[in-house]
Amino acid sequence: MGPNLNRQLWIGFSMIVVSIGLAIGTFYFLIGRIDTAVAQIVADRALIIQQSGALGVVAQLRQQAPRAAVYQAALDKLLPAQDGLIGFSQWIAGIASRNEVVASVSFQDSGSGAPGGNGQERFSITVNGSVNNIIAFLNDIESKEPGFLLQLSSFDFTNQGGNYQFIGQGVLFYR
Repeated sequence: MGPNLNRQLWIGFSMIVVSIGLAIGTFYFLIGRIDTAVAQIVADRALIIQQSGALGVVAQLRQQAPRAAVYQAALDKLLPAQDGLIGFSQWIAGIASRNEVVASVSFQDSGSGAPGGNGQERFSITVNGSVNNIIAFLNDIESKEPGFLLQLSSFDFTNQGGNYQFIGQGVLFYR
């Protein structure tokens, strides 16, 4: 009974130790799997939060699109396409007649194959009339009348026997 009991005790004790070892190994394996799953859940939630924030921004932008269209239309009126520069001479003539001056405009050769390049076209302008009318005309074309955005870069102002002449160069901008 002694050696057989001893042997059964060792076998029973070994089985208990092996069972505890297997339980501990399984426990650590499951903890690792749970940690991986938790990390994936946290990453997924962060992505969902980020995407819902982006969705909110897209919704706001779509809501503001009608207002942006109004501003785009205003910009289109201010900066015509390059083909729209054809109407520049008529625009100048209309403002000149309202200000009781005589004005003529001509585009200058940019010297390169593309006219003006980078959305700019150089021009020269000649205006004849009284001083006050020329000043009112210049004020209108530079800041008051919508249609074209331009900048006068240099000019010459002369008196021709009671009638004044303004000759200037500038840049006309387009999109």
